[in-house]
Amino acid sequence: MQSISFPQPARFSAGSSAVPTVAIYYVVSLLILLMNVMAVAVVGSPALIALGMLALLISAFTPGLALVLLLSSVTLQNLVLALGLDFIESPEAFKTFQSASFIITTALFSQALAHLLLRKRTISRQLRSVLFAGAIFGAVIVAYTIIGIRASSLLSAGSYARLYFLGGMSLVIGVVACRRTSPQFRSALFFVTTVVLCSYGLIEFFFPEYLYTLVSADAFQRLKFADTATAGQVSSIQDLINNSTRSYLNLSGQYGLDLAFMRIMGPNFHAISFAYALSFLALIEYAEKRFITFLIAATLVLLIGAKGPLFIITLSIATLVIANRGRRLRLSRFALIAMLLIYAVVGVSYGVKSADYHILGFLAGVHGFKEKPLGRGVGVGGNLSELGKSDEKNFNEFQNQGVASFALESGLGVLLYQIGIFTILIFWFFSKIIKLLRKDIGPGNFRIRTITASAIATLLITGIFQEEVFSPAAWGLWMLLAGILIGKISPVLSTKPTKLEHSR
Repeated sequence: MQSISFPQPARFSAGSSAVPTVAIYYVVSLLILLMNVMAVAVVGSPALIALGMLALLISAFTPGLALVLLLSSVTLQNLVLALGLDFIESPEAFKTFQSASFIITTALFSQALAHLLLRKRTISRQLRSVLFAGAIFGAVIVAYTIIGIRASSLLSAGSYARLYFLGGMSLVIGVVACRRTSPQFRSALFFVTTVVLCSYGLIEFFFPEYLYTLVSADAFQRLKFADTATAGQVSSIQDLINNSTRSYLNLSGQYGLDLAFMRIMGPNFHAISFAYALSFLALIEYAEKRFITFLIAATLVLLIGAKGPLFIITLSIATLVIANRGRRLRLSRFALIAMLLIYAVVGVSYGVKSADYHILGFLAGVHGFKEKPLGRGVGVGGNLSELGKSDEKNFNEFQNQGVASFALESGLGVLLYQIGIFTILIFWFFSKIIKLLRKDIGPGNFRIRTITASAIATLLITGIFQEEVFSPAAWGLWMLLAGILIGKISPVLSTKPTKLEHSR
């Protein structure tokens, strides 16, 4: 049977021959993104079509570079856009380029899907079951997106549809990446990505004014929010720092903390997304026993104070520790379920008592489900919808009412509000993945598979409290890793890859 585990830590170090290759691929990927910023400024949307075609070619012939390009677009796209702001003259061009990550993901998914369809006999029965669950969820999203376009708008429906499609697409990309890149390359890729993001985070924490000036962070924020109610709030670097300073753990309501911190935003200029990416990388580093990079990444998550990523790290490691004691896998499963139940019950109870806006948004989703069990359509409700950007989004009024007037700030609440009873499909999809991750656990993959299964389960429950769980940096990255871990070739067939399938 083909091994799908990461290499043992003793076989990989910062001096691995794969690290320079990954570093070169990162430079190439950033140049591709920067050139596309300039192209978008000149020709607009056609530049994104060209980017998609280029990503498709790269994926077909250089799978390693394609994987780096994907991670670059997820974690560094906004930094590249900020560095290229001299070429961007309008909010329209700005928003056009922000679709680059999804375009790249779609291109890589198209190639990966074609790869699997041409090799259907190499897909195990268990993997087929996972892919089928993802396809059913995707089909429901398509149907509800059509409904959402009529009930809301094309922009609102499209914004949420691409987030919901992202998980299944990333999973398929991961499955094929497992077959076309080596474990050593993937391990080096995650190590280099961790070093890059942690380095940026440390510089931002210690020298925020210098870094924000260097990358034109204030200008980026002005363009990002140019057509929103918050336009004009960032006129200087100091305004940006002031706006980034808030209550630790972002607790709101009567139990909110008086401890204020400046939240570092990371290269994607979004603190919560940055924390999710760091927690993802931190857990991989922990699984790989690279504890220095783990501690740096985990510390940055702690400094950001994002509750969801912190719980993902904590519960995943706790589950691994329990499972490690005599390989007590069954005990670790029960322990994780118990911890998740406590997490959900305590979190919701605390949110109700403190009138926390995340729970107010979740409760709106529950009430909306009671009113319309079949849902309202993708794009109806949520922070990214027309409602979320309108005057109806008034948290003071929501707190007085004890519930929001529409679902927002809660991934599962918004999904329940939009697709109703079919929200059960996301639980089915996740359970299929977790079940397969727990299958065939051995000494070489015990740590990474146990952590990934636990993290994905915790991510799903975190959807009660945060809408960002369906972002590229959250479920996009975790589904990519899950695909890599479960994407083995069926043991009854030849597992010898062709020369073309080796990463260069």
